[in-house]
Amino acid sequence: MSTYCPLPWQHLATHPHGGVTLCCISDHTDGLNRARNFKEGYDEFLDLNKKNIQQHINSDYYKEVRLQMLNNEKPKACMRCYNEEDNGIKSKRLHEQSVFPQTDEVWASRNTREDGNIDMDLRFVELRLGNVCNVRCRTCNPASSSKWLEDYKDIVEKADFVNKGYLGLNFPEDFKWAEDDNFYDDLYESAPNLEVIYINGGEPTLIKQHWTYLRKLVDSGRSKDIILWYNINCTMLPPIALELWPEFKEARICLSIDDLEDRNAFIRTNTNWNAVQKTVNTLKGMEDKLTLRITQTVSAYNYATLPEFFAWADSIGIEVDMNFVYDPDYLSPGVIPPKARELIHTEFRKTMGNDHKLGTLLSMFNNDDWDELKWEQFCRYNDLLDKNDNSEWRSTFSKLKGTIDVAGHTSIY
Repeated sequence: MSTYCPLPWQHLATHPHGGVTLCCISDHTDGLNRARNFKEGYDEFLDLNKKNIQQHINSDYYKEVRLQMLNNEKPKACMRCYNEEDNGIKSKRLHEQSVFPQTDEVWASRNTREDGNIDMDLRFVELRLGNVCNVRCRTCNPASSSKWLEDYKDIVEKADFVNKGYLGLNFPEDFKWAEDDNFYDDLYESAPNLEVIYINGGEPTLIKQHWTYLRKLVDSGRSKDIILWYNINCTMLPPIALELWPEFKEARICLSIDDLEDRNAFIRTNTNWNAVQKTVNTLKGMEDKLTLRITQTVSAYNYATLPEFFAWADSIGIEVDMNFVYDPDYLSPGVIPPKARELIHTEFRKTMGNDHKLGTLLSMFNNDDWDELKWEQFCRYNDLLDKNDNSEWRSTFSKLKGTIDVAGHTSIY
């Protein structure tokens, strides 16, 4: 089977700190998801704060990956897709092949020089526009939210299991590229045939410069050929969004909501539920022009109350896409003690009926593979944050606590 993926030929994936990678799930093993040029004599990260788009797309790293794929080799950074395929899962690689069938392996071979260099023609860009954010989600980190930095410094000093790597970034300097007009000018010139733009943050609606770029796409007529895809935290909705989004071929707006009312406000600290509902209602009124989805981050916090959340989403007519927490692993649903998890699953079976999400949840977390240390880290992490926030996770997530009590697991205290 061919190892080819179209993304190294026509895709740019950025991370909040300016790092450039092959795609959003490629693994670059440095703890901060940064690809790097590495040859004898030099070693450098691919960084939009230092070089332009063209220099990254034809960096030694990208050229090597292209040649590996054309030689039917498997680049190390891409093993997640190959491993998923070995287990019968349709990977992102296979998905992108179906999205861009015109740029198949024959096309790639014809358009790649002997050294792996190409004439850049970006069709798909993923822009994670810095870390400026007005929310501090407990499942997040300072690389993706500017609200996290001071609390993170405090937590790292008190909990040795928390990833210290983020503090190796330069705040706020590493994140300034997303507010640099030169980057957007470079992107406009580098991608005249763009088909898909995915925009995330931080909270991207706070980045003024990107609205100027979108307006330029609208004014030039290019927007009519582009699918625009957003993740927003629903705490605000700038008027310019309602003006520009409908001007694109399609606007897919993913609403980052993790739970209901005070539970959502706990997980997504600084979120106001009334503001979230106002945003949802406004966007629902534009469903003839926008495609709406809810992107829910599923963690140990909200696992026990998923059926209630799904029922709410169903009542307002918006589908839910689940995004599971894997990192940090001590916030994953898998840290919940097995007996408590089984009680939760019994409730799922009673309340979720034929919901296709039930099978996914049971297959992922219906096992006895449990590390008590990770559960203790969950408790420790949240106890530390509760002191900073003057909150109490055990009372906010009373269903989770009650289930663990019934299961007879006492290390929650």
